[in-house]
Amino acid sequence: MGKQEDQLQEQEGQLAGRFSFWENNGGRAFRKNRYWRDNAPLQAGSQLADRITVHPTGLKEQVYDIRNCGPRHRFAVYDPAAGKLRIVSNCTQATARDILVEAMWRLEQAGFEIVGHVHDEVIIEAPVGQHTVAEVCSMMAQNPAWCPDCPLSAAGYLAPDYYFKD
Repeated sequence: MGKQEDQLQEQEGQLAGRFSFWENNGGRAFRKNRYWRDNAPLQAGSQLADRITVHPTGLKEQVYDIRNCGPRHRFAVYDPAAGKLRIVSNCTQATARDILVEAMWRLEQAGFEIVGHVHDEVIIEAPVGQHTVAEVCSMMAQNPAWCPDCPLSAAGYLAPDYYFKD
């Protein structure tokens, strides 16, 4: 091997674990190996008391000790882009979806024709005068049996077609 190939192999050895390599038209291309970074074990010790962990790659992340959460059942990571804990966001969205599905089931049982839903909105198609917005809102604001104290409310409007709010 030549000097250039030796240098390239040495660089690959230094970057092993942080990057993946593959051949691309005779040259080497690099791709960050997110799987390794995201699944590396968190370091224990005083860093956790400071709510900061340092991955083997040098990446620093703020962590919160919430028991039995996340893929490794240890920590929830603060997402600075979203400004919230990832586990909290996921749980909130999942609960909201479960409440919406139950409301959709009640609406279908009452004879409403649901043609779609977007996030927390239900799109119903009905002849004019057959149902009122108040009926739909009342049914959507009913609490499921598994969360009787959750404060729910609903608002709605009539429109000749679906209006997407910005």
